[in-house]
Amino acid sequence: MGIYRSQFKGIEKSPERQIYGIKNGLLVAPIDICIYESGFNTSVRFTPVDKLINLINAPVNNTADAEMGTIKSFESPWELSNFKPVVFIKLKKDAQVLIPSRLAARPLEVREGDSVGLSMNRFNISGSVEKIIDEYPYLRPEWRVQAYLVKFNRKLTNNVHGAPVVLTSSNKLLGMLIITEDNMTNGNTKALVFPAHLI
Repeated sequence: MGIYRSQFKGIEKSPERQIYGIKNGLLVAPIDICIYESGFNTSVRFTPVDKLINLINAPVNNTADAEMGTIKSFESPWELSNFKPVVFIKLKKDAQVLIPSRLAARPLEVREGDSVGLSMNRFNISGSVEKIIDEYPYLRPEWRVQAYLVKFNRKLTNNVHGAPVVLTSSNKLLGMLIITEDNMTNGNTKALVFPAHLI
């Protein structure tokens, strides 16, 4: 499901991203909706570090502009050297979210070459695990995250960040897609997937 953070306390709305799932009654989405804001000419820029704290209680809408809830918590990449690139959203009482419940895959259950799937807008996109969990730079050289490296067989754009990635063999969650890097020569996309068991 596509979502975005609304304009709030002088911070422009975020670009569109995806809902990953629900944990402990809270929606889980990528931290993109906190650390990015859209400019007036559709460009995207970082939210100023001193304004990040202002995003607690910011409304989060789906792409039909219905409010889903408000931001409850997230870890600031400016404060932690190795952080969780996720945000937790408190659901509105009347919000309707249908997300299948899946178990998180443990690292010992994952091997290089394992098939994975990404379900987006009724399209199933297949891929494979290229590298088991390692530490990678995330958006800025000094920001670090733990992640799987996955390769998908088609081009993916930034609005898929947050989507759940599932192991084909077990239907367990590998994790949340957090960053994509297009390979224009052959149409594949390499992506980082934040491990499900760390969320």
